[in-house]
Amino acid sequence: MASQVGDISLWELVRLINMLIVFRFLRIIPEIKLMALVASTLVDLVKNLRAFAGILLLNRLLNTPGSEQFKPNSFTFMNFENQIIGDMEYYFQAVGTTTPEAFLNAIAP
Repeated sequence: MASQVGDISLWELVRLINMLIVFRFLRIIPEIKLMALVASTLVDLVKNLRAFAGILLLNRLLNTPGSEQFKPNSFTFMNFENQIIGDMEYYFQAVGTTTPEAFLNAIAP
């Protein structure tokens, strides 16, 4: 004997609930793809900014407190879809206002 819930059988009710779950899942798939795109863009941004963070960290470590910050002699930035590619050149000199004093003092004999 088949179980009945109102006018429909239990089997038909389970099938209906299953179809509603599948339909709801199909509706949220595009949103999941958009969230994945946002997450991958943020991960790429963090990867690309590590080099710039390294430059800032070196500037902090090599300079004495209160001295003038290093400035790049040349720099270029290019944007490709979801990547930012940067190229900077620094020249360290033995004399001048932007020499890495703390570093030079540490390695001086």
